[in-house]
Amino acid sequence: MTVSPSTELVRLRPRWPRRRGRWAAAWRRLARFARSQPTRRAALAVVLSAAAAGLVGLSYATADADPGRAHARHVAVTAPAAEPGGAAADRAASPRTGTAARPRPPRPDTVAVGWYAKRLGLPAGRVRALGSQRLGPGRLRVLVLADDHGRQPTAWIPLRHRHGGWTVAR
Repeated sequence: MTVSPSTELVRLRPRWPRRRGRWAAAWRRLARFARSQPTRRAALAVVLSAAAAGLVGLSYATADADPGRAHARHVAVTAPAAEPGGAAADRAASPRTGTAARPRPPRPDTVAVGWYAKRLGLPAGRVRALGSQRLGPGRLRVLVLADDHGRQPTAWIPLRHRHGGWTVAR
């Protein structure tokens, strides 16, 4: 009901005609229900929990993203001046210090694939890592699958992290 600016209550005609029917009555009940404090709190809780679920899902999705598809940083990399074919020409300069970068130690899945391929007498291209599982600090096991002419043997390869990198713990 709308009230006139005078002191006495005079019913004015509403701006829009009142809705009739079941849907209109349900809409009015919903609008009246949404004005209560507990309803607003519940709606806020739903929105915040949906946002938190979205953030968790996004963090899990980006954690498993392929690092090869990531955008490369545009940093000027200069190779050290040396004669062609020298050892210094093979290594790129570090973008931060300008000195030659150290070679990276092999990844755990690469170590497990190489060890299992050597054990079965297969080329490393016919063995691949399927997954890994942390067993503790400095301990890991990698599941590898070999393609041995129709057979597909699998194995868990336990690894330990030592000073020089990952090694097979057998």
